Amino acid sequence: MSRSSVRFTVALVLFVAFPILGQTVTGTIQGTVADRTGGTLPGVTVTIRNLQTGLERVVQTNQAGFFNATFLPIGKYSVLAELSGFGAMRRQNVPVELNNTTIQDFTLDPAVSETVTVNADAPRINASDG
Repeated sequence: MSRSSVRFTVALVLFVAFPILGQTVTGTIQGTVADRTGGTLPGVTVTIRNLQTGLERVVQTNQAGFFNATFLPIGKYSVLAELSGFGAMRRQNVPVELNNTTIQDFTLDPAVSETVTVNADAPRINASDG
């Protein structure tokens, strides 16, 4: 085989192989987290879990309440947003599709924990006279 044939073959293989290397089989989940008034919540922990493989990615929202999880293998995910002082919110079966971005925005409610204590004696019933 001549040198020009070898060069041509190598060039052809590289020309065909490089586009294959650029292909990805991943997607992205991103969104914002806010409270009921519409105020954004920084520092929210967002846990993204692949329902088929168990792969888990944890990200946090930035100062604008935005989170971004890239290069997630395609599949169905559970997305959990939680912040101390607020109730957690979970979304199930969130799809991640090939080279797509799935938007998941969350609105968290303040956590309510109330304790009611009643300190009263039952009234006495007078059963002897009317």
